[in-house]
Amino acid sequence: MTLFPIAVLSYFLVYKRSEFRRPGLWILLSGATLGWAPIVEWNLRHDWVSFRHVIGQVGGEQGTPAQIHWSGPLVFVGCQIGMLFGGWLIAFLAAGWRFRPRQENDVGVRLIWWCSVPVWFLFGLANLIKLGQPNWPAPAYIGGIILAVAWLREQWFGRHSRLIRIGLLGTTALSLFVDFATHSPGTIRPVLAKLVRVPSAAKPLPVRDLDISARLIGWKTLAREVDGVRARLVDVAGQEPILAGTNWTVPGHLGFYCEGQPQAYALGIPNGTDRHSQYDFWRPNPVDDAQAFRGRTFVIVGDIGPEVRNGFEWIEPGLQVVHAEDGVPIAAWTIWVCHGFRGFAAASTYGHILGY
Repeated sequence: MTLFPIAVLSYFLVYKRSEFRRPGLWILLSGATLGWAPIVEWNLRHDWVSFRHVIGQVGGEQGTPAQIHWSGPLVFVGCQIGMLFGGWLIAFLAAGWRFRPRQENDVGVRLIWWCSVPVWFLFGLANLIKLGQPNWPAPAYIGGIILAVAWLREQWFGRHSRLIRIGLLGTTALSLFVDFATHSPGTIRPVLAKLVRVPSAAKPLPVRDLDISARLIGWKTLAREVDGVRARLVDVAGQEPILAGTNWTVPGHLGFYCEGQPQAYALGIPNGTDRHSQYDFWRPNPVDDAQAFRGRTFVIVGDIGPEVRNGFEWIEPGLQVVHAEDGVPIAAWTIWVCHGFRGFAAASTYGHILGY
C-alpha cells in the first residue's frame, strides 16, 4: 500500500510538477505520514522487524546470495491468470496498453494508470529475485479494475464485441462458480474427491490439492479432542495444561474454539517448521520465558521435532485426529501431551527475522 503515495508522486513529477506548489499533494503526504507514524514507532522499538520481514520476502534469506529466477515472471503471470480467472487479467493488461499515458489525455485516467499498471509490473519483476505470493499485486487492481471496465465498455460495441461478450460471460460464470464452491464446499467436495488419488499413508488428505476451503474446516473437531485431553489432565493433575501449536495459525484456532477460549502459544520457531509471528512478541511465552512455564504439562498440536521433544521430560504417544465429511478425509492433526517442560535451546530472536 505504500506504493500508492510513491505512484502519485511519480505521476506528478512526470506530468504535473506544479502540484507541488499547491496544498492538495502535501495534505496527501501528511495524511500518509500520519498513518505510518504508529507503524514506524513500533518498528523502531522492535528492531525494524516489519521492514526486515518484507526485505526478507523480496530479497532472500540473510547471508544467502540473491539468485535470478528467470521463470519467475512467467509463474507470476500464471498465478494472476488463476486469481483473475483469465478474462479479467486480459482486460486489465489490454486496458493498461489502451490507456497508457502517451495515448491518454484525461488527467484522472493517467493517475489511475500510474497507480495500477507500474505497480503490477513491479511485482512481476520482483519475481525474478524471489517468487512471491499470488495476492501481492492486489493493490494494483484497485485502480486496474476501473481501467479494465472502461476498456470493456469501449469494446462492447466494437469490432470484436461478440468475442468480448462471450469472454466476459465465461469469466463471470467461472468466478461465480468458484465463489459458490468456496462458500458451499460440501456440494462440490465429493466431485473433487473423485478427481484425486485415494487417500494413502503417504498422502492421507489428497482432496486438499483441489479444495481451497479445506484449511478452514475441522477446527471444531480438533477443539473437541483437545478439550477432552485437557479435561483428562485436569482430573489427574488438577491443573490446566499449556496449549500450543507448531504452526502460527493453530494457536488462534485453539484459543477460539476450545472451551473457555484459553491462551495458546506458538512453538514453530524452536520446532524449525514455521515463520515468526505476533506470538513471538507477546510475553511471557514458552520460547523466550521458559522459567515462567518450567515443569508444566503442554498439549501441542502439530508435528514436533527433536528440539521440542528435548524440551520435555517425557511425551505421551501422539493422538491422531482426522476430520472427514461424507467419508472424505479433509484435515488431520497430531495431539501431543508433553510433561515436565524444561525449556528450549532456541529463542525466537525476532531481531533476525528474514526470509519469511
